[in-house]
Amino acid sequence: MSYDTDISTTTAFTAYCAVRAPLHGLNSTAKDARTVATQRNKTPIALTLEQVVYLDVRFLSHLSYQLISFDLPGKYSTRFVVATTVASASRTRVTLSIPVLQTRLSLNQSALDAWVMLSLDTTYPDPLVTVTHELLLRHPSIKQAHMPHSLTPSQQAALLDPYT
Repeated sequence: MSYDTDISTTTAFTAYCAVRAPLHGLNSTAKDARTVATQRNKTPIALTLEQVVYLDVRFLSHLSYQLISFDLPGKYSTRFVVATTVASASRTRVTLSIPVLQTRLSLNQSALDAWVMLSLDTTYPDPLVTVTHELLLRHPSIKQAHMPHSLTPSQQAALLDPYT
């Protein structure tokens, strides 16, 4: 591969993003990604009440996931998911109940496309780990990690994983 300052023009980058739903938007312009998301959000949600689906933990907080204190092993090379149950569903939104985290989230279709797996039997290119009560006991940062609000940008940066 020849040197290029824009990695997004490489075949390797395009192929990497193509097989990882949360990264699909990186293979297009921001405007095109918004257009696709808007169209997907017009599609009726096909989940049913009490259906079990699996939510990528990164959806809970992308920023918290990058904190040094969020201490999951292999967090950038492993997809961590949590079992959820459909608590309510309308044509355009679904509310997922997450018993292991004792919370609920509301998602639209484009968020479901990117961050929810209907089954653990799906083919995914990276290792897949389900967050359980036992994993939460070993890694409480899944529930507790958050960025303090009153820090300067340099103080905030010091709390994030280094990209080296």
